[in-house]
Amino acid sequence: MTRLFIIATLAIGCFGGIGYGAGFWFVNDPQMGRIQTDRGMAQPAKPYGTAGMTSAPYLVRIETITLPIQRQKSVTMVVADFAVAVSDARYLALYQRPEYSSRLRAEILDAMKAASGTTVLTGPAIDSAALSNKIRSQLQNTFVGVDDLLTLMLYKHDIGL
Repeated sequence: MTRLFIIATLAIGCFGGIGYGAGFWFVNDPQMGRIQTDRGMAQPAKPYGTAGMTSAPYLVRIETITLPIQRQKSVTMVVADFAVAVSDARYLALYQRPEYSSRLRAEILDAMKAASGTTVLTGPAIDSAALSNKIRSQLQNTFVGVDDLLTLMLYKHDIGL
């Protein structure tokens, strides 16, 4: 029994050390020549086909939003991931702070709740262009420096009761 305990302890220690070392090897960024400590969306987005742009937008990723829409005999779950594009680095630093990112998320959720009463979300398919325009206009009216809204993921699932 002690032999089994010793073998298990050595195996866990060896594989743990190998995994720890491999983590540093995988995190090394060969293009930058250093270890990346933040894998968030803090770097400027690389625009495609816009060679004349002077500054690229910065992206603030919003947490996944799940909105339940109740109907008579079913519940529709709308799941979405968004990113907000800002053009200035100081707005990026401001909106990445937890208190401001939660305000962005709450404003997006409010716009989605307002759209849940219309055919944008309750139709047979989600009208993603209309939803994005509605959310973008509400964000631009409320928050300074918001340029655009990117929809990273958007789907709905009906659950029958």
